[in-house]
Amino acid sequence: TFGFGPSIMRCQGALIRQEAGLRYVLIRTRENAESIAFFRGGLAEWSHFEKLFVNLMETVHRFIVINTGIGTFNQCFHWATFAVVPLLVGPSYARGEVEFE
Repeated sequence: TFGFGPSIMRCQGALIRQEAGLRYVLIRTRENAESIAFFRGGLAEWSHFEKLFVNLMETVHRFIVINTGIGTFNQCFHWATFAVVPLLVGPSYARGEVEFE
């Protein structure tokens, strides 16, 4: 996880900040719903929310891609441990230089 660590931390920090910003906008909209309706600001609030939501979804997608990369990397090393020994010892065994009892 040496190469993945900094990108995970940046992405997770951005995810937390964006979630908090989105929650703030939703709460502010709920608290000021009467004023927003009176001044017909629904479209402006919706476009602001939509922009924040799209940014959040892009960050979630990036986070999923990074975690998938880490999972793939870990699984490759997990299965490589089963393949390395036969690949290294196999030719010697085939030549008869190594015996297993």
